[in-house]
Amino acid sequence: FAEEGVRGGAGFPVSSVLTVYERMLRAAAHGSPWQLVASAPTSSGTLHVLTTIRGDEDFPAPSVVLVERLGGEEDPPRGCVAVITPDTVDVLSHLAVRARTMGTLLASCFDLEMLSKVRKLDGCWVQVSHRAGVVLVEETGSPVSSMSVGNSASLTTTVVDKVVKVVRPPLSPELWIEEGNLAACSSVGAKSRRLVALRGTLPSSVRLPQSAVVPHGVLS
Repeated sequence: FAEEGVRGGAGFPVSSVLTVYERMLRAAAHGSPWQLVASAPTSSGTLHVLTTIRGDEDFPAPSVVLVERLGGEEDPPRGCVAVITPDTVDVLSHLAVRARTMGTLLASCFDLEMLSKVRKLDGCWVQVSHRAGVVLVEETGSPVSSMSVGNSASLTTTVVDKVVKVVRPPLSPELWIEEGNLAACSSVGAKSRRLVALRGTLPSSVRLPQSAVVPHGVLS
């Protein structure tokens, strides 16, 4: 509901208008045309150019995605190691948080000429790295195509599929859990526990309202 209150105020449309001038401000200040929202190690993959992210994209891993329009509520496509966009992405948006959690590079580019060069690499194997606030997108040879036929068997033997095992927490018989009882409940997430732990670090001048947690399974 906090987001609803922010979007309903005057600050939100003013912020949206100011983002239009960010490209000109960066150029006037001779700053970097890149905004690194979520950093990640150097990675490589096939470049795909998209208009938007619908949510059902599934690219062969690894892939690098150039998205023309982003709102910040999207999820990084499956199999994606880097997302590049000409749009401004808030560092606290859902997309930014998910990118940092997944170890996916997320960056905005405000240089139209540089973006045009990246678009021409659509379908090519590229390497994405960043250094000193600048993102480098360079065409490189695909590791599969550069291998000889004799080495193709060794590639197959070295590829190991990652298996992710998700353990479902037990259903809670309680409709809600008070803050003082979170330690004894295994049906709440780490975020709730950390917010409660944060209360103990606040100074006495900061008053935080009491809260309760709806545990897993109540709304199922």
